Amino acid sequence: MRKQAPPSATSSTIGKLFLCFETKPLLVTLLALTLLMLLWNFPPYFQDLSTTTRPCSATPLASVAVSVASTSLLSTNASLPYTATPVAEKKYYSDPRAKPGDPNKRVFEAYGNAAALFVHMGVYRGGPTTFAVVGLASKPIHVFGRPCADRIREWMAYHAWFFGPSSHFVFHDAGGVSPEVRAALEPWVRAGRATVQDIRDQAQFDGYYYNQFLVVNDCLHRYRHAANWTFFFDVDEYIYLPDGNTLKSVLNEFSNYTQFTIDQNPMSSVLCLNDSSQQYSRQWGFEKLLFRESRTGIRRDRKYAIQAKNAYATGVHMSENVIGKALHKKETKIRYYHYHNTITVHEELCGKFIPPSDKNNVTWFNKLPYVYDDNMKKLANTVKEFERKTIGDLHL
Repeated sequence: MRKQAPPSATSSTIGKLFLCFETKPLLVTLLALTLLMLLWNFPPYFQDLSTTTRPCSATPLASVAVSVASTSLLSTNASLPYTATPVAEKKYYSDPRAKPGDPNKRVFEAYGNAAALFVHMGVYRGGPTTFAVVGLASKPIHVFGRPCADRIREWMAYHAWFFGPSSHFVFHDAGGVSPEVRAALEPWVRAGRATVQDIRDQAQFDGYYYNQFLVVNDCLHRYRHAANWTFFFDVDEYIYLPDGNTLKSVLNEFSNYTQFTIDQNPMSSVLCLNDSSQQYSRQWGFEKLLFRESRTGIRRDRKYAIQAKNAYATGVHMSENVIGKALHKKETKIRYYHYHNTITVHEELCGKFIPPSDKNNVTWFNKLPYVYDDNMKKLANTVKEFERKTIGDLHL
């Protein structure tokens, strides 16, 4: 049998060259696509990082420390929701605004666009003797909302009345307290009932307070030993006690638990009763928004109260880092009314009027059922009179 001759060096070299020429176009194509994807996402970062005079305005995050009579001290945390802007109006960069005059105050900035994330690392201290925490926050893709001074006024007056005459409220301002909102809070500050803390002040708040979790935990640790109970809820939410319950009796009943959750009564933000005898432009938000969404058997967001001394950390809807038991499903004892999408509305709230003849029927709006609920309206005159006696006539 004839022995097969080995391939020549020339043909082997030519084969390798052809293989190289076949592989290189694929690698070049992949490299080009990778560079294209990087260039698609990176320019916003370079543009933002090279400009340090474009702060992002954040809505205020608020925490409240209040006491009930002389028996139990509570603190309540509330944060203002963000409001998304229509797609056509979205801006992926911070609005150009002047830096604060005080060089010791930080400026909040957002980096990147909606297709990418920029992560902030922030640390904070809850007090001189408490530990530091590292917080991670993804870049928000929404536009920060601007709270309505009228809604802040109503919320403050209601809960100052609700929690009693010895209550005190501490608001954390992240840049969203406008002159109008400050005017609504100033009478309560002068009366010794409220404090507005500027969390951009780096000497007092050494973390990059960009994330709601950092602020609620700061509230927890700063006031954990000044309060028996700490309530966490938003400024478009109103705590309510049904069936003649009192706050003192409810807290005494729940005293063996570390925390309890509060169920929600979701209210329409536009439905009002078509009553010609009412001057709706002069009424408060919770006084005229009287239709409650009535679906049952679905899970809704809850808020909660906690005995802060038994909590290591906290969250927005409840804490999972506590010592002791948690209590749920106590809607017959305490609830909260939620007026979603009202805190940043500066125009008239009533967008649709329901005939009085339908007051006792189910009203369908945007494919959701609503029923008439005037529990909060019944308290409006009492709260207004309380406000007038406490801080005088307030004109915003």
